[in-house]
Amino acid sequence: MISKKNFTKTPVAEIPADTDYFQCNFARPAPIDVGAGVMRGTRLFPGDDTPRNFTRCNLVNCEPPPGSTLVECSTWIVEDNVVTSTDRVRVNGGRNLLIDHHSHLTHGRFNPDTESYDDEPAPVVAVID
Repeated sequence: MISKKNFTKTPVAEIPADTDYFQCNFARPAPIDVGAGVMRGTRLFPGDDTPRNFTRCNLVNCEPPPGSTLVECSTWIVEDNVVTSTDRVRVNGGRNLLIDHHSHLTHGRFNPDTESYDDEPAPVVAVID
């Protein structure tokens, strides 16, 4: 069993293979865009379909091997620092300044029961000019 390790900055191909992980952090900084704005997690242990047990692990932006057991794990698919809107501000009587507003977007989550993704609809962003 591997316990309480942080693999966030470890390339997925270099994460030590075991069958049991307890309170480990596997989170990836961003999801993978598979096209048409559909976001997915990075596959852990690529090419190795050995089921593993994850207990109280952070699996944000990750996809565990098929058949894995997840207990009290975070499996959200999220993006940080996404520009959600831009404001145009007039400064000194004529100069325009653009201000970008950043947000945290949730695209859904990896569902360990169905081994598929529960996608949320893309947010609607209104730009007012």
